[in-house]
Amino acid sequence: MLADATGLVEKIKKAAQEANEATKPVNVCFGEVVNKSPLEINVEQKMTLGEKQLILTRNVTDYMTTVTVQWETEKHDIRHRRRRRRYGVYGSTTYP
Repeated sequence: MLADATGLVEKIKKAAQEANEATKPVNVCFGEVVNKSPLEINVEQKMTLGEKQLILTRNVTDYMTTVTVQWETEKHDIRHRRRRRRYGVYGSTTYP
């Protein structure tokens, strides 16, 4: 009878584990790109995923976006003056 109880406990554990996995529709894995076109990524050295098995984020896909920017600037009147100070006699290279 104890063997039956152990088997029942194991079946309950397995059912709970399967139910837990069913609530996680996504697995995040890291891999290495082995082919660019068609896209193939090798995960864990034993499984290669193709394009239909992957969901790619915008970080790794090309996309275009339109941006509209409006701004106002203030008009500034900026004048520069240059002042030179000469030392010594004109053409001389001696300085104080």
